[in-house]
Amino acid sequence: RIFTFLDVLDRLNCSLVCRSWKIMVQDRSLWTQIDLQQIKERTTDRLVANLAHKFRSFLCNLNLRSCIRVTPSALRYIGECRNLQELSLAGIKHITADVVNDIGVGCKNLLYLNISSSNFDDGVLRMLARHYVNIQYLSIANCVGFTTAGVYYFMVGKGLHKLSHLDISGCHQITHEGMRYIARGCPLLSSLKLDKLT
Repeated sequence: RIFTFLDVLDRLNCSLVCRSWKIMVQDRSLWTQIDLQQIKERTTDRLVANLAHKFRSFLCNLNLRSCIRVTPSALRYIGECRNLQELSLAGIKHITADVVNDIGVGCKNLLYLNISSSNFDDGVLRMLARHYVNIQYLSIANCVGFTTAGVYYFMVGKGLHKLSHLDISGCHQITHEGMRYIARGCPLLSSLKLDKLT
């Protein structure tokens, strides 16, 4: 039980003490939720790749908010986490369509995705609309790299139709036409956050 009070790196270090500690540290209950925001300055590509690979079968919630040292090459490993339901990549500056594709193909149970304050293009929205069929919460707040043409995929893709909450705060590039695309493509939408839009 005491291992639950340790951050991820301390837990991993404890597993090196002896065999019995290693067995205790590898208990699945310790790894269903991984919060790397607490150690964002020490979070590396290698750590993310190792955690995603090692605990892929029971990881349900992964928080990488503001882990700016993590690159797309490591983020692609998240697609191995078949039971992932909640993922925050908020503040990670370079999210690519390939990363979003790999996560969408591998994580079919994903319900919550926060990619706010990130830099991405229309290709990311295309992959969201293609693969994220079960997602209910999406935040793309304060992302400025995409255009209304990317928002068009909300309407024509097979994904995003179960969205109930969408945060597009600070996305000034979305036109009235883009808002119509969202309305047509997300019939279950009950909450639309529009802060800082003029």
